[in-house]
Amino acid sequence: MRSSEISAADFGLRPQALPSFVAIFLVVTLAGILIDQNGYALLAGLPGYAQLGGMPPIADPVWDWLDLTFGLLMVGVFEELVFRGYLCTFLQRYTRSSLAIVLISAAAFGLIHWGLGLHAVLVTAIIGALFMVAYLRTRSLPAIMLAHFAINFVDFSGVIPKSIFKFL
Repeated sequence: MRSSEISAADFGLRPQALPSFVAIFLVVTLAGILIDQNGYALLAGLPGYAQLGGMPPIADPVWDWLDLTFGLLMVGVFEELVFRGYLCTFLQRYTRSSLAIVLISAAAFGLIHWGLGLHAVLVTAIIGALFMVAYLRTRSLPAIMLAHFAINFVDFSGVIPKSIFKFL
């Protein structure tokens, strides 16, 4: 793609009214955390495969905190730019079906988490579908990027006990 053919707005970098931003952030964050924290329990009976890799622990608390804040923020920003912003724009060249766009982007998002095991692929695909539905409704990514960060932060930081969000 040439830069003259695609704009920042095509990647979902559009302003959003504050009430809409807050509502999307809260709904997507809470739904995503509930899916993330309960999805593995729902899928526990499915066959799968062991996690193929993992992140080594970061011993230095300063670097650990930087990774949990700035690192996870960058994950949220760039994964949303690729799997919602770019992929939606690309797929709309070939289909106008929102369902097809949601399913393809969810599958792609799930598959980049392949190394974490089949259960992670399925859970992240469901969360990816949630993100794409929110994006198709708003056409704006910043609230979704922040929600993505918040979901990851709750999952990885341990700041909020995971038991608060578990219902299964």
